[in-house]
Amino acid sequence: ASLPADLALGGDLYLNNCQALTSIPSRYLGWGPKADGEPHNVFIGTTGITEAGLTWLREADAPHLRFHVSLQWRQGHGDANDFHSMQEAVNFWRETAQCDEPLGPVDVPEASKRG
Repeated sequence: ASLPADLALGGDLYLNNCQALTSIPSRYLGWGPKADGEPHNVFIGTTGITEAGLTWLREADAPHLRFHVSLQWRQGHGDANDFHSMQEAVNFWRETAQCDEPLGPVDVPEASKRG
């Protein structure tokens, strides 16, 4: 299932738990910003959008849309990334973003560390 062709968006779009939703057509990527100039938040956790579809959305030219996938959705999928340290997570995302700039060690404040 997909979104209707005549969908108009004034604010944010909450599609969490729409498990029949399998795609977001490219025609929606050109939506302009909200009335306040901010991008629309599009929540797509627990939908039927595949990992390939999420990658496509992450790489799409959609400057006025911010896509959000919940941690609960990621935990239900075997290909979720499980990082053992902040440095490991940063390294993964830097590689994903193809960032070649040098980066020193990542220090996590004591108050932010998990017990």
